Amino acid sequence: MVPEISVYLPNVPGQFSRVLKALASDNLNISGFSVDLQGAMSELRLLFRDAAEAARAQGALDKFQYYTVPSQLLLLSRPHEPGELLKVAEVLGKNGINVQYGYVAIGETESGEVLLAIRVEKDKEQLARDLLAAQGIKDYDAIPAKPHRS
Repeated sequence: MVPEISVYLPNVPGQFSRVLKALASDNLNISGFSVDLQGAMSELRLLFRDAAEAARAQGALDKFQYYTVPSQLLLLSRPHEPGELLKVAEVLGKNGINVQYGYVAIGETESGEVLLAIRVEKDKEQLARDLLAAQGIKDYDAIPAKPHRS
C-alpha cells in the first residue's frame, strides 16, 4: 500500500497550483492525483512514492496550513490490456470489498505494466491484499523507480 494525502480546498481558481507550489518548494513530486468537487470545496488527492516522501509532503503542506487527511491505497500493477481492471474489480466485489475510488498512478513496472491506486474500506485492506495476491496481483509498498531503458 502507498500513502495518499487528501487536501481540502475552496473551489476557486488557483488553489491547485498553490498546493503544487508548496510541494515544489520542498522539491517534492507527486505520483498521482485526482480532484473531486464537493460543493464549495474540492478534495485534492495526492499520491506519493513512499511513506518518507509523504511525510515530507505533509510537512510542506502543514507550513501553509492546509487541512489534510492521510490514507493508504492499494497500488496494483496490471498489464495495459482490456479486462485487467475487471479482474481486480471482480476479485474484490465477489468478496464483499467495496472500491471507494481509484486512479492511475504515474510510473510503470519493469515489465511495463500500469499502476492503479485503489482505495478500499480500511477494515478490509489486508483481506483485499491477500485475495489479490492469491490471484497473482501484486500490491506495491512504493511506486517503483522508473526502469532504465537501454
